[in-house]
Amino acid sequence: MARTQPNGVPRESDGSVGWSVPGASAQVWPDGRVEVRGAGGAVLSVRPEGSA
Repeated sequence: MARTQPNGVPRESDGSVGWSVPGASAQVWPDGRVEVRGAGGAVLSVRPEGSA
């Protein structure tokens, strides 16, 4: 997530939307992939599956 990008505004380069708070950040891509990062370096990356 670009630090200069406002929270919740889609990025033109890849269509993702990101949020950050002190100590954590999250990014959601158009394909449904979600990535959450903690300040300690922990990363959780998921892609939900199922019928739409």
